[in-house]
Amino acid sequence: MNKNFLSAALCLGILAAGLAGCEDADNGTEPDPVSDDRSFRISTEVTPQYTSYINLEPEKDRYQFGDTVKVTAEGGGRFSFVQWEEGIPEQAPNPYNQFVVTSDTMIRASFEAGYLSDRPLLRPQNQVFYEEEPRDLYFMIHENRHTLQSVEKNGEAIPHSIDEITHPPETAELPDSRLVRIPAEYVMEKGTGTHEVSFHFEEGVQQDATISVVGEGEGSTHDMNIISFYVDHGDAVLIDLPNGETLLIDTGTRDYAERYVVPFLKRHLPEDGDGNQHIDHVFITHWHYDHFQGLGALLENFEIGSVRYNLAAPPNYYGDYDDFDDPGDPYGFGTDRHGNDTGFRPVHSDDFYVGNTLDLGGAEITVLNAADYREYEPFMFTDEVHRNERSLSIRLEYNGFVYSAGGDTYQHAQGAILEHFGGEFLRSHVFHANHHFHGGILDEYLLAADPVLFLSSANAAVYDRDAYARVVLNEVIPAFKEHDSRFTDNLLSFEVGHTVVRVDGSKDWTDESARPVYDTWFLNSLYDLEYSVPYLWND
Repeated sequence: MNKNFLSAALCLGILAAGLAGCEDADNGTEPDPVSDDRSFRISTEVTPQYTSYINLEPEKDRYQFGDTVKVTAEGGGRFSFVQWEEGIPEQAPNPYNQFVVTSDTMIRASFEAGYLSDRPLLRPQNQVFYEEEPRDLYFMIHENRHTLQSVEKNGEAIPHSIDEITHPPETAELPDSRLVRIPAEYVMEKGTGTHEVSFHFEEGVQQDATISVVGEGEGSTHDMNIISFYVDHGDAVLIDLPNGETLLIDTGTRDYAERYVVPFLKRHLPEDGDGNQHIDHVFITHWHYDHFQGLGALLENFEIGSVRYNLAAPPNYYGDYDDFDDPGDPYGFGTDRHGNDTGFRPVHSDDFYVGNTLDLGGAEITVLNAADYREYEPFMFTDEVHRNERSLSIRLEYNGFVYSAGGDTYQHAQGAILEHFGGEFLRSHVFHANHHFHGGILDEYLLAADPVLFLSSANAAVYDRDAYARVVLNEVIPAFKEHDSRFTDNLLSFEVGHTVVRVDGSKDWTDESARPVYDTWFLNSLYDLEYSVPYLWND
């Protein structure tokens, strides 16, 4: 059974015809001889409904009266089995080896969330402080049984406070998590340069970070900036391209676009002579509302040069959103704020097919995955026709610097990309997580990418997903560290806010020591960005 796919499905619904049993106990039902010609169904359900699931052996649509089935409750990520809740005696063992089918049955099991790791986790591991835009600095700490005792610089205590963390209601509680705030006044006193900061935990465990202080007027603009927005469980990334054009990849939902993306761009995008602000190119990776729905808000506030959609042709078997080809244009993308026809009705772009390259704004973009795969072997998608597997995934290269955007691809498409393009081509400096690291991770794909930086636009529910809590956090990242790779940081947007990656095109990006500069901009209460980000277009 595909565990990663089940992590996306969460609630397993009707899987197979029902049964349960164990070696030392039965399910308390005497067989009825007159019923032995009937077939039965079983439904399974887990709580909380994240990455855990119930496995049936053998797995069938329906079972005959008297069939014996092995029922196993499998915990995903940081979740472990607690007890059976329905269909099987509460104190029965797991697995339950000899469930005897006698009727239609619902089997429920409960799980509990554990710690994220056996080590404390610190994010981000680097902070940039601009003296001309002073702000408090935030570090997210997950203690994981290791109690934070002090924050120090060269053995001297750093003044700090522990702020409350609030999480979206759909996630289970994160044990031992702290938001450490270092006041701007302290950082200003330290002066310019790079300062080492150490976080000390019980039993001598230590996590290190740096604070880079940039003096007034001492910063500089870069050839290319990548801005990854916090848009909850969605995606929105703006790239300030080398020639000054802008590319926005996805928009988030309308609510989050209006709350975070539009205000940021209103504050930072330069104006033309008529007072208009422009976004030159928009890519929509696939037709899921957390990736495209904010487009309406953008069309209302900015001059848009082009919108290119990656759209799988109907019928769409995923079945969760209206088809994009509705002639009624239900999302209102047909007209702009002046009532003029935008020409941006959703139509698949001819540019988006696997293997195509686009020269855009001084960078080269290669399409790694798309709804249109043309000359590639049919096995690339087989029956995987839903929008996540056919979402747009790209590789952007500028003077040897590589940014990879994973779209919402799952492991099936990642395997095809790896086979067709090869691991060396996929090696990236910055890897923007596929499907927010919520599901469908092929660890070989991430290891081939070998990035300096993981970016993930996510909410706290990512910690309840097997793909992130087990594969990324406790398998892939430790493998990077074990092999002394160039990996530096793993940033989740709900923890750090907006992230700005700054790329200097004069660097030799083939040099293993080359690292992009990045800074994070925490959203106070996840609502207000109370400061401006220096050294973007308008500086």
